[in-house]
Amino acid sequence: YKMNLLEVHKKNQCLKMNNMNIEDFNNKQFDIFGSKWIIHIVDSIEPEVDEDGYKHHYAGMTYNATQKIEIARTVRGEKLSNEMMCKTLIHELVHVICNTGAYFNYSNDEPFVEFIARGILSLLKQDLICK
Repeated sequence: YKMNLLEVHKKNQCLKMNNMNIEDFNNKQFDIFGSKWIIHIVDSIEPEVDEDGYKHHYAGMTYNATQKIEIARTVRGEKLSNEMMCKTLIHELVHVICNTGAYFNYSNDEPFVEFIARGILSLLKQDLICK
């Protein structure tokens, strides 16, 4: 099933942040620039340990090699709200857009990715981005 990210897949309505249920996106496939991706909602994402031994915990992760996005339900044992998980999905989608377009420097710039994601969220909350 291909998903249009700007529509609620069940009712074919405009996506609104206030009534978006992140679980509706679990195992949804989508196409971006000819690449097929899938979204998985998972209990948690395995922390990464850097060379200094610091553990990095993530609410979301984009895997370019397998064209997969994971959104965690919990981080450090704490349950994330539906809204936080939706925000994380938009953030990860910005990574996908940048990476698929070979804009890797932008994708690696977390403040840039978060800035664009927050802009998209603001437009979604205002019902401006609709079909």
